[in-house]
Amino acid sequence: MQARINNRSEQMTKIKRCYYLILMAVLCLSFALFPCSSNGATVQELTLARRDKQITYDFLDENEMPILGYVGIPNANAGDAGNPAENPSFINRANFERYKDAGFNILSGLYERASLSDPDVHKALTLAEDLGLAYFVNDMSLRCESYAGTVESPSEESYSETLKNAWYLDYDAFAGLAVKDEPSAQDFDGMAKVNKVLKEQTDGKILYTNLFPSYVETYRLYLDQTPADPWDAYVQYAYEFLNKVQPDVIAYDYYVFMNIDSTLENPLASSNPVDIVAGEVNLQEYIKSLSLFRKISLDYNIPYWVTVASYNHRHGELFTAKQTAWTVNTSLAYGAKGIQYYTYWPSIDGTTMESWQVPSRAGIVSANGTPHDTYYQVKEINENIKIVDEILMNSTSKGVIQFGKQTLPLVAEDTLYGYGLLGNVTGGDTFVGCFDYNGKDVYYIVNNSVNAGRSTFKADFLTNVSNVKLYNLDIAQYNEEHGIDQDFLEYNDISSVGFNLSGGDAILLEVTR
Repeated sequence: MQARINNRSEQMTKIKRCYYLILMAVLCLSFALFPCSSNGATVQELTLARRDKQITYDFLDENEMPILGYVGIPNANAGDAGNPAENPSFINRANFERYKDAGFNILSGLYERASLSDPDVHKALTLAEDLGLAYFVNDMSLRCESYAGTVESPSEESYSETLKNAWYLDYDAFAGLAVKDEPSAQDFDGMAKVNKVLKEQTDGKILYTNLFPSYVETYRLYLDQTPADPWDAYVQYAYEFLNKVQPDVIAYDYYVFMNIDSTLENPLASSNPVDIVAGEVNLQEYIKSLSLFRKISLDYNIPYWVTVASYNHRHGELFTAKQTAWTVNTSLAYGAKGIQYYTYWPSIDGTTMESWQVPSRAGIVSANGTPHDTYYQVKEINENIKIVDEILMNSTSKGVIQFGKQTLPLVAEDTLYGYGLLGNVTGGDTFVGCFDYNGKDVYYIVNNSVNAGRSTFKADFLTNVSNVKLYNLDIAQYNEEHGIDQDFLEYNDISSVGFNLSGGDAILLEVTR
């Protein structure tokens, strides 16, 4: 009798657990579709339909990943239009060729403004077109600046007439409009109008903007209703952008190493995270941001781009090659479909006569266009991207796995404990992005020890795989030196493969079961 009671109790417990799990699943789905803030403010239902497939760019080669350097190549007397610097023009073939040689394929106009300096934009578009680069035009008549609730944005009809008469539409290099960097929610209505007329009057051109990072001060988001919790506010900000603007691409920035002590033996250890104090960043926020935009990308099939820092603009110092590589490669492992660097050219303003020459204003190149060491470091990172971009652009993110002692604070929904036939990766700490590539398993393996030297790793499979291909720049260069006309190493009927990676570097494994 007691046994039957115990059995019945166990059954009821199981039923309750089942109901609980179902309830939690429903709640999770509800939160996924309608993110809520801690004060009850709910993001509106998205009217953006899920795409059948992610956008391809008519201004890039098929399957080419967008790689952009912000700030681009400045014109003469750049900076604030009302208070320009006294710099010479750098819009010339040599500087454009140097930009392309570093692996960049898109420029974004910043100081050259279509409505104010037509000759500069003409010249930039001509050079870009001649060299096979894409170019986002900064047309001041189509900018979406903050109106702070005092002035209504221009009408859709006004934007439409402006675009109809835009001379730059005739250039093949024209990729779309750069409307504003780090917009607030008050800019979204204007952006929505510009994006609508851009889609109506062009084919495949995009509205380009880059959202704030999650550690921005909440008041700068200018939400109609601001949740008390900063993360809730940021989620609302991202979804309002999607809902109102209906973009083809979503991009954001996050400069993870600005306040991390890179001198530590293990600066990325989850046991020693950097706290969010006075707007400073930490690793948990970095991962949460990647997770948020990965979810948006998967839910609505919209590619997301990540802007990484090439130098520490808070402290006027360059990041190491390993720091930059790690940030790029963890973003790619998380499913990013575009990489942007802040900043290619040092920022310019006219506050002093020769402020554009101040050494502390670092970039990938110096104030006169001379490459820093960072230039060659970024060039190598971009070359590695080009080895694998066709696969990554056509792959679907399935989640991430970590191996080793040093781990990152992953979001539970993204965390995998196995995928396909990959059993283990040994030899050091690794961060592995898992993808489906037309039915094949793809693993983007990142050396997660930023300060580590070159180490030997081994990937073990649960059983023999019929075919595995290994892709990265080292392999491509080795093959080229030995007259082998392919970018990968290939093995058949194998249970494990070995490879070498320096800190922050990555390798892609394409596995046929």
